[in-house]
Amino acid sequence: MTARYAYAEKMAEKLLRKYPHSKPPIDVHAVAKGERLDIEVRHDWPQGLKLHGLVQGRVIGVNGHEPWVRQRFTVAHEVGHFALGHRSDRRDVPTLDQPDVDDSPYPAHLEQEANWFANALLVPKVLLAASLLEHRTLPPLAAAFAVSQQVLTIALDRTKLLARLV
Repeated sequence: MTARYAYAEKMAEKLLRKYPHSKPPIDVHAVAKGERLDIEVRHDWPQGLKLHGLVQGRVIGVNGHEPWVRQRFTVAHEVGHFALGHRSDRRDVPTLDQPDVDDSPYPAHLEQEANWFANALLVPKVLLAASLLEHRTLPPLAAAFAVSQQVLTIALDRTKLLARLV
């Protein structure tokens, strides 16, 4: 199966209209809370765990050993799984208390959709275009959106605004 990138972006834009922001960074925790999702930052998960986060019921578990920008992306990614209606058919899915599963409970195309959703949610095109007038290099632009430079580079490519960055 193939990832539905346009659909994922459309769903992120729908949430951004529901929870408008006039400037970055997007308050992803407020978006999750608005969607009646709770967030648990888990410092009790094992160090070196491959899993960044998971959704169990209406709770998003986030690996507390990871950097803050990674945790923000994880929350947005897990909100994406929820908003996009993703469900796992696997029986050995990780849980908040037993996150020790080596791979995602979702197939690759659903992970790609959730990643695209998270990118579109954290770095909306309209805010990115406006921010390019103020920030002309990658590091301050990524800092303004509270995302990694990798996430920002993907957003610049996704929005076709890469050429505007000096």
